[in-house]
Amino acid sequence: MEENNLSERMREIAGSLDDGSFIGLHDAVMKTGAEFIRRPETGLLMMEFKDTFDTGFYLGEVLITEAMAELNGHKGYAMVLGDCPVKTEVLAVMEAVGKNMDKHAGIIEEIKKELGILEGRAGISVKTENAFISSTKVNFESMRKG
Repeated sequence: MEENNLSERMREIAGSLDDGSFIGLHDAVMKTGAEFIRRPETGLLMMEFKDTFDTGFYLGEVLITEAMAELNGHKGYAMVLGDCPVKTEVLAVMEAVGKNMDKHAGIIEEIKKELGILEGRAGISVKTENAFISSTKVNFESMRKG
């Protein structure tokens, strides 16, 4: 269950922070000795969307980064929106680590610590974004008729 908890925590913060924010966590997960089967590569995917009439159409191309890691015979794969090689490596290695939790207890504690730091940053990021969005709301009660 701990694997699911770490994976869930990572998914929650992955979209909120930029690639550079993951350097500390990257250093921690690389201590596992994981190797990359496929280093981060960028590519384009066509994003399909459905309109209000349930008709599918292609919204456009989306830039993604993907990577694959291996640890003790277990593979981890990650695909992230944008050009984010560090974040993608972290997610791929963490998936492989999740399949080897019992062998990496010491490193798991360091990963949890780094995750906690990132969760704090992500919380601040979300609060800042929400404050900005709130500041752009139109308050019709305060507008005067002219």
